[in-house]
Amino acid sequence: MATFTPAAAYWTAVLAASGDSARATAVADLLTTGTKLKFYDSGGTLIRTVETAAWTKGALTQNHYPITPGAFTGSQTGTGTPATVVVTASDDTEIFRTTAGVLENVFQIPSAFATGVDLTAGSFTLKYPSSQAAPSGKVWTPGHYLMVTDDYNRLGMLESSRNLVKTNSNWVGYYGHYWWHRCESTEGVYDFSIITDDLDKAAADGKKMWVMLNNRSFHGSARGSFCPAYIVNAGWTYAYTGGGENFAGPKLWVSGCGGAWLNFLDAALDAIAGHSAFQGMTTEENQMSGCWLQAGWTWQAHNEFLLEQSRRGAAKVQNGLWHNNMSWSNEPASDTTEHYRMTDTMVRVHRSGLAPNDLRLSGTGGPPTVTPYGSYCFTRYAGEAYFMAQVEWLTYFLPESPRQIIDYAVDTLGMNFIGWQPVASGYSGQTFSITDVIAEVNRQSGRINDTRPTNATA
Repeated sequence: MATFTPAAAYWTAVLAASGDSARATAVADLLTTGTKLKFYDSGGTLIRTVETAAWTKGALTQNHYPITPGAFTGSQTGTGTPATVVVTASDDTEIFRTTAGVLENVFQIPSAFATGVDLTAGSFTLKYPSSQAAPSGKVWTPGHYLMVTDDYNRLGMLESSRNLVKTNSNWVGYYGHYWWHRCESTEGVYDFSIITDDLDKAAADGKKMWVMLNNRSFHGSARGSFCPAYIVNAGWTYAYTGGGENFAGPKLWVSGCGGAWLNFLDAALDAIAGHSAFQGMTTEENQMSGCWLQAGWTWQAHNEFLLEQSRRGAAKVQNGLWHNNMSWSNEPASDTTEHYRMTDTMVRVHRSGLAPNDLRLSGTGGPPTVTPYGSYCFTRYAGEAYFMAQVEWLTYFLPESPRQIIDYAVDTLGMNFIGWQPVASGYSGQTFSITDVIAEVNRQSGRINDTRPTNATA
């Protein structure tokens, strides 16, 4: 174990706590806003000083609790290789010091941040040791998943959808959308039984399940609420009807709103991540329609929220998978550098999966690789990140067939998980229905790319 020299403030905070988890929490509480990190090389020369926002404790991982700093300010770049990190309060009072390594020992600093590169939130973690041991390995059940929840009334599992593939071994699982207001009645009062009941049903069917927590609507207010009342009353929602859309959603880049959502996310994963049927959690699209028109919105604030959502989700997901729905960039078209850097952090630090919703070969948006960012994701992270996409309503009205979609997804993109929205037949202009999809999945015996990528450890 690395050199670790706690100071008086550390001992006062930690020894009063009982148990490794409580002590790790005490350390995180000790590292509040204003904490400084001072990096020294092997010769004792100070090469970098940064100040951090509040640190947070993650779920038990192997035999340690990860404690991760928030956003950085100050002199982020420096030259030289860190050998020692001294953690101090804002007045330079030392809290503790530890050796710095490259993804080893107690204090983790990835080699990409060793010299001359800006530090980003989530790029390294203090590992608080524990005598407990978390289960090793990620749940890995690649294949085809059917959406089974009622997205019209924003309720739980529809038996009519469940029964379409309940006994079909070519379909390995279900996925469900669960709206924020259905699970948080008033601020901080949560009830996740709508999700756990569906997970119980999936387990009874021998299926796994992906969970998406929803916080927005593409139908305006026609289907009722999408956020708790306290979010609406605080003025943290907005509507956008440009380009023929009817979008309504929360201003997640506003700290109060984003913070409430992240607290909700933490509570949800605490309630469901250990369930035997839980395969993973996937996010809403990173892009939000019309967000750039809202007063106070910046892509920097939006990306900061997305990174924090990814970090906290990945820390809480236990042995399930955490997947970021990276649809479009929030930066101006002339500057996607930060978006690419953010994606690197998600995949290589948070060990996240990628890929957008609405898998298609034509139509608006086109195939996932039609944009430079889409091509970047599928080429840079092939074999490293797991890929998941969903086939939504509009794709059923495009000229491609289920066979073309599956062949493209598996053979060209290397997709590990495909979710299908069950669109019945009988709509004007429809090309295929869920019946055709099930027949094609059966014909191909549930074919999928089942190779486990390197960031979904066995």
